[in-house]
Amino acid sequence: MPKNATCRMCGRGFERRGKGRPVNCPQCRGRAAAESARILRVPCKACGRTFKTKNRCVRYCSDPCRSIYMRKKADAARLGERDGTAECSECGQTFEATSRAYRYCSDPCRKNAYYERDYSVPRPVGARKRMAKCRVCGGAFETGGHGQPMVYCSDACKAAGKRTLSRQAMRRHLADPAKRAVYLERRSASRRRRRAEAARSRIEQCRECGTKFTPANPNHRYCSDACRVASRARRYAASYRRRRMTIKRGPPRTKKCPVCSAEFAPGLVEGRLRNYCSRACRADARRAAGREYARRKRRPASAAASAADGAAAAVAVAGKKGRGSGSGSGSRRSRRGK
Repeated sequence: MPKNATCRMCGRGFERRGKGRPVNCPQCRGRAAAESARILRVPCKACGRTFKTKNRCVRYCSDPCRSIYMRKKADAARLGERDGTAECSECGQTFEATSRAYRYCSDPCRKNAYYERDYSVPRPVGARKRMAKCRVCGGAFETGGHGQPMVYCSDACKAAGKRTLSRQAMRRHLADPAKRAVYLERRSASRRRRRAEAARSRIEQCRECGTKFTPANPNHRYCSDACRVASRARRYAASYRRRRMTIKRGPPRTKKCPVCSAEFAPGLVEGRLRNYCSRACRADARRAAGREYARRKRRPASAAASAADGAAAAVAVAGKKGRGSGSGSGSRRSRRGK
């Protein structure tokens, strides 16, 4: 019989069957089970209390005891000796310190020292310093020796850095077209809602007629479309007059009358710029324009009448020719018959 395994208790070889991994031979398995079921009494290395267990490797009665023992062991290794004393930096009393990091004998002394600390006094020579570079301004500053390391030198730089991170996150979020469309729609709806709420809570005065009204939009300045159109026309006319009446420095500007060719100084007549030197010239120009309009209006009718007369004359001439040719042919046929 091939032997492919060794018993851990007696050391003899035995055949191992199946996919499992037995560690004892069939003769020793019963004894191993009995020993594993036996309850052992083991003293705790941390508190010294005896406890019951089935595992021979257990050395602590609970997890808190194990943590306490390991912490004490680590502190003793850092301190260099198992027992040591130190002087409290706050009250001056001597206390037992299990680590070189301990500076206060109790929590009240530690808290009093923390609240009485003057941060304006520079650190003593030889104290541990940690320098860092600000992410915003790039300046070097001193950070604390514990906790999460600082990355900003001041509150202003911290606020600026937070805004930068927020904008970068928003850009990454809006890179997706679908998310961007949803964001723009929500922003538009929010803006419309805020504008409507602001408009409902205030009363405006129309800039054209002076009537008080409640605007439906914060940008509304007129009570109706008629006032808005009237104000726009008035402002446009005033701007147009200012542009036309602007005269550059130098001799006064003159204009030539299109009717009598006389030169005159331009001005305003009934709110409009003068184009003629007098009212007589303006009336002559209007009459000439009326005659030209009437002449152009009559020209198409006379042309159509002349074309119709020509077509009728052509039809009449063609009819006469047809009748003449018909009578001649009939007489010739009659003469041939005779």
